[in-house]
Amino acid sequence: MALGGYILYCVVYFLTVLFPTWSSWMLLLAAFLKSIGGGAWMMLMASYAYMADISTEENRTTRMTVMMFSKGFGMSAGTALGPILYDSYGYALVYLVAILLFTICIIWSYFVVPHKPNTSEDYTKRKSTCERIMTIPRKLK
Repeated sequence: MALGGYILYCVVYFLTVLFPTWSSWMLLLAAFLKSIGGGAWMMLMASYAYMADISTEENRTTRMTVMMFSKGFGMSAGTALGPILYDSYGYALVYLVAILLFTICIIWSYFVVPHKPNTSEDYTKRKSTCERIMTIPRKLK
């Protein structure tokens, strides 16, 4: 849902570039469409929750690190490439590339990313961190 909101956000901005006489209320509509699905925070929370679900305790740190690196690299690459795209073809190309990348993300997550958590570990018997901490004093006695 959040990625769909971002696609609609970019579509409205792309159309605003093509039709500059549109009302500035269209930009408010774009912000509403982006926020209706939860925006960036919803995508961030969902990606961290998904990564925690599919990881074991042994590889969770590595996977989270790779995910955070990918997010940081993507933000840096977007900041670096945005002005280059703008200088070449203006805002229209910037928003078209954003629409294309968000669409690829939706297609990738639907067809490639598995939708079931790692079943090699029984989650019903696994103790949470709080439960493990609370049982330490009992073991010491």
